[in-house]
Amino acid sequence: MEETENKKSFIELTVPYVEPLYYYAFLLTNDYAKANKLVIKTYEQAHRFFDYHSPGANIKFYLFRIMNNSLPVSEGIKEENISEIDLSKVDLDNVEKELTEIDSNTISHNISNLSADIKKVIALYQIGEFKPEEIAEIVDVPEGVVLTRLYTGRKLLLEKLAKEKKLPLKSGKELNYAEKKKITALVQSEEEKVEDESLIEEVQLQQLIKRVLNSNLIKEKPPDELKGNILGKFSATFEEKIRGSIKASRSKRYVVYATIVMTIVVITAILFYEPDIKKPKNFAAEQNGRTNLLIQLQNTFEEFKNGRFTIVNGDAETLKDYMHQNGLTNEYKIFQNKTLKLTGWFVNKTEEGKPVFLVYEDEQGKTVLMHQSPVEKLQKGKSITLTKDLIDFLLTGRCYSTTKDNFLCLLKSDGSNIFVFATELPAKNLILEICKQK
Repeated sequence: MEETENKKSFIELTVPYVEPLYYYAFLLTNDYAKANKLVIKTYEQAHRFFDYHSPGANIKFYLFRIMNNSLPVSEGIKEENISEIDLSKVDLDNVEKELTEIDSNTISHNISNLSADIKKVIALYQIGEFKPEEIAEIVDVPEGVVLTRLYTGRKLLLEKLAKEKKLPLKSGKELNYAEKKKITALVQSEEEKVEDESLIEEVQLQQLIKRVLNSNLIKEKPPDELKGNILGKFSATFEEKIRGSIKASRSKRYVVYATIVMTIVVITAILFYEPDIKKPKNFAAEQNGRTNLLIQLQNTFEEFKNGRFTIVNGDAETLKDYMHQNGLTNEYKIFQNKTLKLTGWFVNKTEEGKPVFLVYEDEQGKTVLMHQSPVEKLQKGKSITLTKDLIDFLLTGRCYSTTKDNFLCLLKSDGSNIFVFATELPAKNLILEICKQK
């Protein structure tokens, strides 16, 4: 009875979001079949962990967060550099009128061709209708990064849609990170008066493309069978199926009764049988919060790729001296072998505890980041965290890997510490090298 109520509650809470989830998946994959499968996968994982979902919590955020963590690896289409636009000889009213004539399919196509990081933010804002601070939690980046990606995505779409209409938009000055962040914040607040005159034109452009997207982007409706599959999979209970079988075939009631008995026996055997080998579950979907070790690794690697950190060059001996001089007592295990070579390290001062990340290089010159944290510290779960299930899994000696956007995160334990690695895909050699280490 309790499971019946749980399933009923799950369906009532989640089915209203089938449509936005489907369109979000379609924009990111640009493939109807993949979008369909991704929605089903999201509902399977959401239902699996639904017992841990707090009553009254934001179910839409919960679903989109799971889908984002389940997305296939994709580097997206490589984008040209965006250019700023000089509005001195442009009639904005005419530009907006021309752009509002562009159909939703064309806009969707252009969004799908943006790079993965950019189109995620645009799609979550337009389709999921999330605020920038909510998007930051879903994609695990600082809110400032979300604001700059919104700016970049809108500017790219404006340029592409303007080319569709052959509108005369000319290049102008370049803007820095802080200016882009400020412009998007002004657009988000919908303030009519912009005090900084140098940003007025850019704010007007961002407001223009935002209005075009709001009015012309029509959500793609999912196929009818998708919602039917979800309803059938997560609302029909075992008890209802048995009752339906009995009602449909009264003349074979003894066969039905025997089937019920056999089914109960099989279910009991399944419940009490513990196989030696278990398929690892999606631990990544359970990791939350900025103190989480995996999320810190993902955020740090993205910021590292954007050149946010100053690397201290050196070898293992230099690192030991550095750790001692800075009062860092946690000794790092140096993975030195044929494929990995330590080249330096940096401190991420924006994260809790200011973690030190080691920088490696493989034979192909690909960069690998590594950080370690004592198991005892993780189990206490104060300044740094990791779910108990994942810690227990790693302590068995197995590796766990997950992908985000176009890079891989790998976790392994030696019994005392948990090591986390990040590198760009493909990374088959890294997995083999790290996982065979004792």
